[in-house]
Amino acid sequence: MRKALLFLIFIVITISCETNDGGYVIKGVIKGEDITLKDGIVYIQRANTKSAFDSTQIRKGRFTFKGKLQMPDKYMIFMKELNYNIPIYLENKEFRVEAFSDNLREATVAGGLNQELSNKTTLKSRSVMKKYNLNHILGELMKAELSAELRSQYSSVVNRANGEMKNFIDSIVTAYPTSFYSLLNLNELVNIGNIKELEKRVESFEKSGEFQGNSYLIKIRETIEKRKLLEPGMVAPDFTLLSLDESPVTFSKIYGNNKFTLLIFWSSWSGESTQFCKDIGVNYNLYRNNGIEMVAVTIGDVERNWRDKIQNENFSWIQLKDSELSDVSSVYNVQLIPHVILVDTEGKIIMNNNPVGEIIDYLADILDNK
Repeated sequence: MRKALLFLIFIVITISCETNDGGYVIKGVIKGEDITLKDGIVYIQRANTKSAFDSTQIRKGRFTFKGKLQMPDKYMIFMKELNYNIPIYLENKEFRVEAFSDNLREATVAGGLNQELSNKTTLKSRSVMKKYNLNHILGELMKAELSAELRSQYSSVVNRANGEMKNFIDSIVTAYPTSFYSLLNLNELVNIGNIKELEKRVESFEKSGEFQGNSYLIKIRETIEKRKLLEPGMVAPDFTLLSLDESPVTFSKIYGNNKFTLLIFWSSWSGESTQFCKDIGVNYNLYRNNGIEMVAVTIGDVERNWRDKIQNENFSWIQLKDSELSDVSSVYNVQLIPHVILVDTEGKIIMNNNPVGEIIDYLADILDNK
């Protein structure tokens, strides 16, 4: 009887070790001829951080990580001697990783719900790319000489492909509304989605309690609060920045002296934002003569390049430069440039980050109705 009890205890201890006390286990193999695979170091690091989370020895291409997470998150597995890394949606489950040293980007990772959902999304994306021949179409859309008719046709195909992917992802989010996969999806939509719908999704995560203190969730909530202050009808946040001649310019003094003011966030290194400035700048004198002022704020620019671009393109409206101290672009939640905001003489926001065509049409209507 005693021997039987000891045997049972041995089994319990063995099972406990294998499950790692409810934590995660990553068993990996990297195949190849690199000498570092015989006896090197493999690292794992949380995405968007700069320091390694853990490291382990790799022997004859095989390695194992064990640990325990408070909540799921995205990590990267890598070796300093090899190019690229292996993304993994880590949670307290068992994972298997297989890769070749000369192509870590094509690694296969299995284990855990969120990794499974990510894998399914990747397979669907590849299927959609092939179905709509998107590699060819996207290449054609990059050509400046493409005819308007073909551009329209190709854009329509891209929209259908995007719609199919959106429906697929939405179905997963509906099935797993408070998964880490859904949290990452929410993070991608936070700057473009409907605010009320975004808030409902955030509240569901907060109620679940699983992601309490999660950096993604905190950032999403902060972004939503920023967006609320920038909705049409709200007064645009005031700021003071230096102009080309290094004199301070206060935004409220500009819009207070004009019927409408167009605030443009741009940079000399961005071809798209520079082109927008060129397109809308054609009408600047007409705008200015009719009470419409333009203010451009450059982001992350090299000052000499910024000044040269303004001079070479003859951008004659008010030019300001953002700084780390003021960080106006963060206050205005600028994620992509050009980012354009239209305010009235009281500083009330009329349009925020609308497509540039809509803004130009709106200004044309103002001039037509004078």
